[in-house]
Amino acid sequence: MKGDLSSILGRRLTKYLNSLHEAYLPQQLFERVADTQRHEAYRKALASKLARKPDAHVLQTERGSILLAMEAIRLGASRVTLCEPWGSLASLYEMIIHDNDLTDRIIVTRKKFVDMQSIDLVLEQPPTLLVCYNLDCGLLGYGLAATLDHAWKHVLPKNAEVIPEHALVYGCPIELRTGDTNGFDLSTFNRYRWSLFYDRVRLGEEPYQKMADPQSCSKLDFTQALVCEPRTLEFTSHDEGIINAIAFWFELELDGQNRITNVPPTSTTSSWHQALQYLDQTLPVKANQPFSMNVGIGPHGIRFRPEGMEDPLPLLRLKPIVPAWHFTMLADTRRNDCYEKAITHAVKKNPSGHVLDIGTGTGLLALMAARTGASHITACERIPHLAEVAHTHFLKNGFSDRIQLSQKDSKKMKVPDDMPQKAHILISETIDHSLLGEGFLESLMHARAHLMVDDPTIIPASATVYATALELRTDEVSGFNLSALNLFRHRHYQGIKLHETAHRFLTEPFEAFHFNFYERNFEAQQKHFEAPAIDQGICNAIAFWYDLSLDEETMISTAPNSDITAWGQAVIFLDQEFIVEKGQILPITGQADNQSLQFYIEPLNYILEGGRSQSLEIPLWFNELSEEEVEMHNSTEAIRSIIQDEYSYICKSTLDILVEQHTALGYDPGLFSDFITQIYNTSGLQQEDGL
Repeated sequence: MKGDLSSILGRRLTKYLNSLHEAYLPQQLFERVADTQRHEAYRKALASKLARKPDAHVLQTERGSILLAMEAIRLGASRVTLCEPWGSLASLYEMIIHDNDLTDRIIVTRKKFVDMQSIDLVLEQPPTLLVCYNLDCGLLGYGLAATLDHAWKHVLPKNAEVIPEHALVYGCPIELRTGDTNGFDLSTFNRYRWSLFYDRVRLGEEPYQKMADPQSCSKLDFTQALVCEPRTLEFTSHDEGIINAIAFWFELELDGQNRITNVPPTSTTSSWHQALQYLDQTLPVKANQPFSMNVGIGPHGIRFRPEGMEDPLPLLRLKPIVPAWHFTMLADTRRNDCYEKAITHAVKKNPSGHVLDIGTGTGLLALMAARTGASHITACERIPHLAEVAHTHFLKNGFSDRIQLSQKDSKKMKVPDDMPQKAHILISETIDHSLLGEGFLESLMHARAHLMVDDPTIIPASATVYATALELRTDEVSGFNLSALNLFRHRHYQGIKLHETAHRFLTEPFEAFHFNFYERNFEAQQKHFEAPAIDQGICNAIAFWYDLSLDEETMISTAPNSDITAWGQAVIFLDQEFIVEKGQILPITGQADNQSLQFYIEPLNYILEGGRSQSLEIPLWFNELSEEEVEMHNSTEAIRSIIQDEYSYICKSTLDILVEQHTALGYDPGLFSDFITQIYNTSGLQQEDGL
């Protein structure tokens, strides 16, 4: 069949997506384990149910909570069966069960819940309590509807109970759009505010406007197979505006007494946040205007659309997108103001100088240079749809006569082919939380050699990197040993906002590297630091951040106490854990090249200094998973190449089937949506088919 998942493309895509989920689903456990409010609410409901049903057999759905499974045993359950089809999660759960001496009481069944039958539960008693923990911010995104339908028809006896019992869903039409940013109209960028299913957001941190009062969408009864009937909601707009999204959340009735909600801003859980579905077509409204929304609640989740607008087929909804951090950067007024101050200062010193903006994105920095008075600007952007947006912004804001756009990687640009003359001023924001992760240094060195005058102005001018030894790990939670979770911090790198994550500094921050971006060449560096411990603990990570000097007067910092919101801190988890005593010297090595910064502690050096290290026990399955993760990253370009080489109709049909079957395949809506849209976007199908 055309587009069948058994085709070469279908097999490659599903293999990649399976590897993606095996690698990254365990990472989600850290946030869920830290959500004490959610755990405590479930624990109380579980205690209430088990008090009435001592020695019960508890059945837990896939993507469940191993912590709650162990709580069930402590509260009196005779046995817990935990369903988990993903191998990495199942193996991790089995390690935790073993570490807590519960192997005879908790069984992990490695299959999808919808594939289970009563015969699979070869036990002395049927399950009498079903615990559904597989709820995401959109309530049904992890296949809860299919889970409940299967449970009540094929697995549970009639007298069984369930946690949660009911859910009340609310929807709220909002306007969440980029408009005026530092006095520029950047509204064209809104075409990329979109996702295939829905986004997980902290609504209170988004610059949104509530366009109507929230409405109750539906009350779902989990004590039976879900009845998912479409509904029409009637709203009245508060103000004139453009509705481009629906934010939705829910209240869970776990039992008769215990409730939990992710309603903003008084959410009683930290791991769900809210769901945000962008509309396929925006809805302009006047003040006090009535309008209707259709709500569909089905196996794939909850979906809204304005009444009278057709809901397109899944594949037709696929559009080019940009990473969400682009919108976070535009909303970071402190960062934007600092860049504008430095650009203004540079242009006023040399108003006739040629400006080069590397990685212009939305075109904001180029527009700042033009408004300040720069006579000619070359803005380059390698991503086609971003280049198109930047060009539109230059036209909208009246500066297209002074800004020349080059849709090209700056490292492939030449003078005079791509810009009329060499630049006197270089501006760029191709910097991430690790400073060098977006290739800024390589672009800068090429520009200095080929695209700039001998004595240019460079924004940013320099950066100073600071590092510190860190304890960021999981040990005992609610009296249970969860240290096996730290496997998924082993040898990993992560961008983190430390003020949102439980951690301890084990050394004072120290200056690690300084980069003067006026230098013509950057040689690889290795430095050794001796950092005295300020507390005892277990060092398993090095965190680093930077002060970015845009010019001599303007500096922004990404330190944990910074007011910059676009960037967080970088954390490198170590190969081994180091036992630290207060006053002990930690020998930390730092390495810098043109692409990245690395930090580590050499175990032998640490032991020679009198320290002690402990190696994590690495099981075979984790080593195999690590190898698959490396292979997964290496295969991304190969998959894109296959898509480009295949016939268009085969690619579209295969992607369409994946979209339709993603719930049945067990894919996480966020991971799946990001991957499919990016693959589709980079394949050339979007432009080729004119969608």
